[in-house]
Amino acid sequence: MNATTPAPNRLPALLLPLALAAAGPVGAQFSALGADSGAAEFGYALAVDSAASRLAVSAPAQSAVYVYLCDAQGCGLEQRLQGVAGRGFGAALALDGDRLAVGEAGADSVRLFRRVSGSWTAETTLAAAAPLAGSRFGEALALRGERLAIGAPRQAQGAVHVFSFSGASWAQTQTVFAQDVQARRFGARLVLLPDQLLVAAPLTSSPGSYANGRVEVHAEGAAGSGFAFVQALLPAAANGGELFGQALSAQGDRLLVGSPGAAAGAGRVQVFERGLSGWSLRTSLQPPTDVSGVATRFGWSLAQDGARVLVGEPFARAPAGGLCGVAHAFIDSAGTLAPAAVPYRDRQPGGLFGFAVALAGPRALIAAPGQSDAQAVGRVFSTDLALSLYGHGFELPWPSCAPAAP
Repeated sequence: MNATTPAPNRLPALLLPLALAAAGPVGAQFSALGADSGAAEFGYALAVDSAASRLAVSAPAQSAVYVYLCDAQGCGLEQRLQGVAGRGFGAALALDGDRLAVGEAGADSVRLFRRVSGSWTAETTLAAAAPLAGSRFGEALALRGERLAIGAPRQAQGAVHVFSFSGASWAQTQTVFAQDVQARRFGARLVLLPDQLLVAAPLTSSPGSYANGRVEVHAEGAAGSGFAFVQALLPAAANGGELFGQALSAQGDRLLVGSPGAAAGAGRVQVFERGLSGWSLRTSLQPPTDVSGVATRFGWSLAQDGARVLVGEPFARAPAGGLCGVAHAFIDSAGTLAPAAVPYRDRQPGGLFGFAVALAGPRALIAAPGQSDAQAVGRVFSTDLALSLYGHGFELPWPSCAPAAP
């Protein structure tokens, strides 16, 4: 691993900070994590392990990943991992137990780290068996035990490369392609379950529309036979630009699929339930505070942990104008997901609050990789969701949020 000078900001122009303002969200008691220097894009990607004891945060403009050890009192830095500039180190993260996968989508590779004797060390670097430059191999990751799925969404219509650890080394065991020949950006988002691989292709079109999106379910067959297609999940409406599958989150028998382009960009989240016949649509979540037709991208990011669900809406506007960003908490009560509290809102326009979200037990983690101040670019805000449910009656109204730049 090499020390490098922070790389230039690589967020798309739409995602760059629009202005500087008083930083920090309102609506709960928040603590904040940040990078150790500026120009970081800290919070671009988040990953929490299954025990909710560790959090990984990428800062791709620094070519760095920060690993935190978390307990009931908060999260403290355990180790900073440094990549090589210009490789897209931190484009995606996956954390499970003592392994951390870091996507280097700009170099079509994935770095694997392993925690040994309390220290994270480089284990290996993975590439596709038949690498294709520009495939964005490593743009999406899903890690479960000794199996790793790696998305390469720009390899033709897209592909997913599956690797397994043999006890001595990692080797590619399968390449999964879309069942639908019209699929586009297949592998942009991934979920790896004990017996299934869920793959999103958010730019898939259907007759008369564009970028509706699609999620394919590939089930594991007999030992050694790999994954095979069994079901397609489609958006409830066939309107163009749904981007169904831009975000995925699965836990137990519940799957959340984000469609941030739905309703002219207002967004929605579709909730699927797994039964004997496969996955079926159960309900849809709408942005509770959104104005219909406003492009705020509800469903851009998703997380769930037990009965709790967190939905990011990073382009949400304050009523007076300005892109402040919002994160919405929902609680599953008797099978119904209902808003849990007044949404968490940011004060800083262009901060992209909600660009990535995660849940670690009762702790809600909300990234704002566009936040700017004198020290750093990007923040990850943490709050105790369980406590904030009872405090929302005292929350402030929409913060002062300067209008977006023309």
